[in-house]
Amino acid sequence: MTVNYPNRIKVIKFFTLMAMLLILSGCAQLISGVLNNQAITGDYTRAANVAYGAHAQNKLDIYSPIEASVSNKGKPVIVFFYGGCWGECNHLKRSNYLFVAQSFASRGYVTVIAGFRQYPEVNFEGIMSDASNVMRWTSQNILKYGGDPKRMIVMGHSSGAHIAAMLALNPSYLEDGVRKNIRGFVGLAGPYDFLPLDKPYLRQLFSAKEDYAGSQPINFVSPKSPPLLILQGMRDNRVDQKNALNLSKKAKSMNVEQQLILYSGQDHVGILAALSRPLQGQYTVLNDILKFIRQHAK
Repeated sequence: MTVNYPNRIKVIKFFTLMAMLLILSGCAQLISGVLNNQAITGDYTRAANVAYGAHAQNKLDIYSPIEASVSNKGKPVIVFFYGGCWGECNHLKRSNYLFVAQSFASRGYVTVIAGFRQYPEVNFEGIMSDASNVMRWTSQNILKYGGDPKRMIVMGHSSGAHIAAMLALNPSYLEDGVRKNIRGFVGLAGPYDFLPLDKPYLRQLFSAKEDYAGSQPINFVSPKSPPLLILQGMRDNRVDQKNALNLSKKAKSMNVEQQLILYSGQDHVGILAALSRPLQGQYTVLNDILKFIRQHAK
């Protein structure tokens, strides 16, 4: 499925350009100024710096819809992992993703923005140890924040989508009791099939994997995998389009429910910026995700 976009108005062009430039520059505070300032609303509450582990980076920000506090039934839960080359490109923080949380919490979903240790402090196994603990903690505790632990969607952008895909697809990272609570995976511009490793830091990052095959989410797709929503910008020059295409093809071959959406007007950064308030009405990315969540986290 390919989505074409209408012509943008000048204001939308401005916000898009600014968001892309600031994210590419790695200036986290400026990202917050452009995108997050547009996300401040009163239709959700935030529990910040909630610890899920022993390390300083093991913190969560949890955004709960106002109605979740008065509802007798927990809301579906979105657990979001952010990108940044697993830490090599830039060290972004949970606070940089208020605009992501707002887009879902304001629509009735408890949203967890997960912090975790990054490279070079730890290699990939350290990152996944934290990510696994995020899911365990959320399963055990999210009810206190108005979420339903049995209706979780794991989501990520860029390397965060890779982390989320490994949680959803590789059974070694989560025990069955937690895995069964994952109702679906949403990946935005994620690397899923990227061998050979063409950068020195990648070989160091995945050094614990002798043959590196275990670093590729595509190798863990099975008939037991949850439904997949694979989103990719056709103008992405960071993560090759083959990652999305190959994951979709593999899922089809395993009879796994999946949907691949290619956006003709989006690049690696724009597909994420499309979740922000200034751009939500101009692109279908958010609506495509919401449709998937409604379908699989009933």
